[in-house]
Amino acid sequence: MTEYGEIHLRFSVNLGRIVGSNNVSNTCEDLINTVRMKAFGSPHLPSVVVSASSTMQVSSIMKLATENIIPFTPQGSRTGLSVGSPSIRRDSSIV
Repeated sequence: MTEYGEIHLRFSVNLGRIVGSNNVSNTCEDLINTVRMKAFGSPHLPSVVVSASSTMQVSSIMKLATENIIPFTPQGSRTGLSVGSPSIRRDSSIV
């Protein structure tokens, strides 16, 4: 079984360098807003929410997460038109 890394301050700072610190959040409100999906029972809250605005940012976030063995769950614009991708682990970041 894979041992996943932890989201620590340095990881969050590096996310902020990629997308700007105002686009990285771990506030309770932002974490809860990412799991509005009721169809999957009780999805786990992520540890951090990251809002990317370009393909390059998404690519950089995924590279950083992979290098640190941090699971991630990409999401779209969350318009509610599709089911979406709820987090399956507590320690995953959402893009």
